[in-house]
Amino acid sequence: MASSSSSSSSSSEEEEDNEVFIVTTWPSLGLTPPPEAPSSPSASVGPSAASASALDAFHASAIQRFGNHYLAAHHQPNVSAATYETGSLLYAALMTSKFPTSLEIGLATGLSAMYMAQAHVDINGGDDDSIRHICIDPTQRLPKDETSTVGLQRGGWDSEGLQHLEQSKLGRVVAMLETESHRALPALHEAGWTFGVVFIDGMHLYDYILLDFFYADLMLPVGGILVLDDAWLPSVQDAAKFILTNRSYELLMLDAERWSEHGKRYFALRKTANDTRMWNEHNRAFAISDGSENNAQ
Repeated sequence: MASSSSSSSSSSEEEEDNEVFIVTTWPSLGLTPPPEAPSSPSASVGPSAASASALDAFHASAIQRFGNHYLAAHHQPNVSAATYETGSLLYAALMTSKFPTSLEIGLATGLSAMYMAQAHVDINGGDDDSIRHICIDPTQRLPKDETSTVGLQRGGWDSEGLQHLEQSKLGRVVAMLETESHRALPALHEAGWTFGVVFIDGMHLYDYILLDFFYADLMLPVGGILVLDDAWLPSVQDAAKFILTNRSYELLMLDAERWSEHGKRYFALRKTANDTRMWNEHNRAFAISDGSENNAQ
């Protein structure tokens, strides 16, 4: 059966209410998607004045809770933690689309999950305890050492992401699927889940990224936002090239001053149509520029 226990136990009812729901069995998830999902998210991504103010308040609260650890994780180059800008983009995408559910592959330190969970709380109110954000992470509760392995993934996170979510009082709207994404994603699809925003930050091998994308695309409606993290990695760049060339996605045209890490730390794409390719269709990838033009290789 699915387990709602997390890494840290507590006798406090308030703390228990903030625990992340953890699913450990397959293919039955024990999770029912919210019924009010719109057919298509809003095309807008930029935060409104209200959402920007809410984001600033959340950021200030996180700094107060976690201090230098939170700030340091945000600004280290080439580490497995979302930057403030990446988190802000995910938050803004959910706040403007109002889509009730989101998906994240790779929980790690939990920073990006905090932004997405906070957006759901701000949209639906503090009294809504429905599962809104789904995370997939097979090694979240394993020790941070090379002896902790699941498939090709080496090293765990010592429940760091779960602790951040629960300490932020956001765990109640989050579920974590404790298995590899190639097991979890088909189960979510079979259960009828759809997601307006998908953040892929799991295994960074090229074929794993494409597999994550394949299943995520089946659950992402037209107009939905797909964000690929760690754009500095060649495997992520190649995956983005394939998606933009062979599937109906466009690179978001974001203000370069406001979103300076776009194309450097992450790629943000919008789904423009469902897949209608012929069975033998394939186009070679082009080089990604700044999103304003496509340069043929």
